Amino acid sequence: MVKNEYLPFQAEIKEVIVHTDSEYTFRIAYQGQVKPGQFFEISLPKYGEAPISVSGIGNGVIDFTIRRVGKVTNQVFAHDVGDSLFLRGPYGNGFDLENYKGKELVIIAGGTGLSPVKGVIDYFCNYTEQTKGLTLIAGFKTPKDILFLNDFKRWQEKINVILTVDCAEGDTACILVW
Repeated sequence: MVKNEYLPFQAEIKEVIVHTDSEYTFRIAYQGQVKPGQFFEISLPKYGEAPISVSGIGNGVIDFTIRRVGKVTNQVFAHDVGDSLFLRGPYGNGFDLENYKGKELVIIAGGTGLSPVKGVIDYFCNYTEQTKGLTLIAGFKTPKDILFLNDFKRWQEKINVILTVDCAEGDTACILVW
């Protein structure tokens, strides 16, 4: 049977990872093909739906790192492990990892914009021999806003990571990093 990506399906929340007061990763049960860079529509009856990028791909699960910014995302944050959300997708072409093998990669992202490219970073951190090198340049507003702290620790062991913040605590002026 061919899956119709336009029909919503229920998916159980397996884990909730709190990064900041307004940014959580929801690990959701999912069986199917998905590429880094693709997204799903997360929908909640009576509230609507929102497009959310896949921030992680695991065995039988996918991650969505979500910032609480409106009606739908506020309601997603009211859900916890064992609850279900409705998903539609995956949508978008995603990143074809074959295009990057054997090349030197530089990935630049900031804030929650790191989420859609996190799958590419994770893949090439696990298979460093498939590139000529990987540099990640990631920026956040403050140290408290840094997402994926445990991942950064793991990434720093395998790739070149440049992590920046705009304003450090106690600073009266912002830091500009080139």
